Amino acid sequence: MTPTEPISCAFSVARASRNPALEELYFTPPHPGNNAVENGNADLDSEHSVGFDVSLWWRSSIASGEVTFFANRINDFMFRRFTGAVDEESGLAVTEFDQADASMKGIESHVDLRVTPILWVEGGLDYVRGDLTSFDLPMPRVRPLRGLAGVHVRRNAFEAGIDGTFTAKQDRVYALGFSGTTIGETPPDGYNLLKLFASYTFGTGTTANTITMRLDATRALCHNHLKDFAPEMGRNLAVASSVRF
Repeated sequence: MTPTEPISCAFSVARASRNPALEELYFTPPHPGNNAVENGNADLDSEHSVGFDVSLWWRSSIASGEVTFFANRINDFMFRRFTGAVDEESGLAVTEFDQADASMKGIESHVDLRVTPILWVEGGLDYVRGDLTSFDLPMPRVRPLRGLAGVHVRRNAFEAGIDGTFTAKQDRVYALGFSGTTIGETPPDGYNLLKLFASYTFGTGTTANTITMRLDATRALCHNHLKDFAPEMGRNLAVASSVRF
């Protein structure tokens, strides 16, 4: 089926490889940004994966949407393994880069609905489950269940709207028990993000100028699980201009 038809389906199979990064091979000093002492491992092998995904999307005069399911099997997946030790000087957990077989599977979805000629409503949902199959443990740094919702006004070259991101608590985190103590990732609480934006495009036949203003209106402190203990920015106002030729 082609993308011009009301309903289309596609699937793909891919194989990929990744060589170890320099820090994974040779990193030695403490890394406060990752809340750990990270020791490189010069014996790491290349990582290989096989992935499969299937997508279904539909389009009509008032709505469009897409749902994708994916599954990946990863051999010799590289990750930070907690050793159970704590560095006395920095107080950080000691980790070493290691490898294990792993798997990832999940779903992504998005839908756009036209309510009036200029008013659109959109929503989405995505979820990923990652496992270190060699150890029967959750994979490190896996994003929790997340929902998206927004209302957009589009009229000619002007667009404005409000977008919300709703993230659940991540209960499946990579952690190990040592002598009655659990060392590893801290389960982050769920959080909500709110963004308001407006943009206007103008130009000539050969160029297009777009001015965009965005307000990140979140006030509460929240942590993205993919960034360890680094908090999200919170309230922020940005104005940007771009030119396309």
